[in-house]
Amino acid sequence: YRRKGGQFRKPEDLSKIYGLESSTFRALLPYIRIEPEAAAEGKQARPSDPKAGDRPGSISESGGTAPEKVASATAIQTKRPDALQTNAGTEASGLLAGNFELNSADTSTLQLLKGVGAVTAARIVRYGSQLGGYYTVSQLAEIKGIYPAALASLQRSLSVNPALIRKININKVSLERLRAHPYIDFYQAKVIIGLRTARKGIKALSELAAFKEFSAEDIDRLKWYVEL
Repeated sequence: YRRKGGQFRKPEDLSKIYGLESSTFRALLPYIRIEPEAAAEGKQARPSDPKAGDRPGSISESGGTAPEKVASATAIQTKRPDALQTNAGTEASGLLAGNFELNSADTSTLQLLKGVGAVTAARIVRYGSQLGGYYTVSQLAEIKGIYPAALASLQRSLSVNPALIRKININKVSLERLRAHPYIDFYQAKVIIGLRTARKGIKALSELAAFKEFSAEDIDRLKWYVEL
């Protein structure tokens, strides 16, 4: 936008960027600051202009210069409540540092990442809810519709805390609840129900390895989501 001659004179001008979603703009707005020099650029008064005193860089009636007024206005525009400065500032620093936590992210914060729009953010949150949480960022590759470039950006920018995963007790939940998990199909759910009934409870996840319905890979990823 700047290379084509566009200028940002106030934070709201960022909305002029073609392709920038309104939700992303609203999320970014609290972090935007326009320096006085940038705001005054291109507005220096011409010597022959009789109204030069009213323009940036000239002496005002109050004894100050217009750039000082711009700086004051900028400070007012970017001033936020202390709570927002603390909470939002912490989220932004975490995002830029590349350690933004996936399991605690919502759709609004995910859209701060490059290449992530409202639809992609909703898919990520929905799949995480179905799983109970993510144990690795690589699981995002299981979601249909995420472009490779966006996926690569997500994997670079996110971290995961497996301690936030919501687990299910396979000795207590219903067949329907088991089937609802993305990593358990109908036949696997039936094996779990039958095994826990016959043995009065499953004592270790490794007991499922004796059944053809479960591969070693199945059991390895299920260990993150089940408790006994």
